[in-house]
Amino acid sequence: MRQPYPGPPQDPSAGGPPQPYPGAQQSPFGAAPQPYPGAAQPDPYPAAPSSYPGQPGSTPGPQYGWPQYGAPQYASPQYAAATGGIAGQQQSNPLALTSLILGGVAAFLTLVGLLIGILIIPAFLAGAGAVVTGHIARSQISRTGQSGSGLALAGMITGYVVVGFCVLFTVIAFIIGFAYGFAGAL
Repeated sequence: MRQPYPGPPQDPSAGGPPQPYPGAQQSPFGAAPQPYPGAAQPDPYPAAPSSYPGQPGSTPGPQYGWPQYGAPQYASPQYAAATGGIAGQQQSNPLALTSLILGGVAAFLTLVGLLIGILIIPAFLAGAGAVVTGHIARSQISRTGQSGSGLALAGMITGYVVVGFCVLFTVIAFIIGFAYGFAGAL
């Protein structure tokens, strides 16, 4: 027996039951046929409004975000592009960073110098450089208002400790040298 042509498929959004594609087999058990995979299903969500807020002819809808409560709105401050970086950010004094680096190098050379005993002079020079650049940087920072005072202070403290340790190590070396020199003369 031949089945009649079911006609064009109905639009699923029209509210009627979805119709199978033409030529689909009817279930022998009398159940409604299932649409093929990927068939359009009715949309469970409401339809979008015909116009969006802010468009001509639209009604104002709910506002999203923070409630305003009548507070005045202020614009963010604008900084001149001549500041040389991110607006409002100060640059560190380069001598402050130099002082910190020299202090770290001096501390490293002192520790290594204790192990092999020959790096005391370079450690002393690096420590003295850290002290000098730290003092110059702190002076410039107090005049110009730049940042980096903490870096300069850390470099100065490290430099003073290393210079003091180098002087102490040199004095102890001379004392030991004199002691062995006098012992050999007797």
